[in-house]
Amino acid sequence: MASKNQELVSNFYSSEFFKDSSVLKNFLHPNVELSWYGTTGLRVLDFNGITNNSMELGRSFESMRAEIEKVIN
Repeated sequence: MASKNQELVSNFYSSEFFKDSSVLKNFLHPNVELSWYGTTGLRVLDFNGITNNSMELGRSFESMRAEIEKVIN
């Protein structure tokens, strides 16, 4: 099971989710919530917010690449 999870995470980061919003539907649950504290305070994004943020990244950068050092289960 661990290798299947690792493969799923690796596939997500190597996908072009930032260029094609339909890719996110394959990896994220519709009720997903992403929250973090940044310089402007608490930020909380739902699925649509994550999708919009990802599409903005795609417009801002010609390409992106994730370098995965370790996937922990």
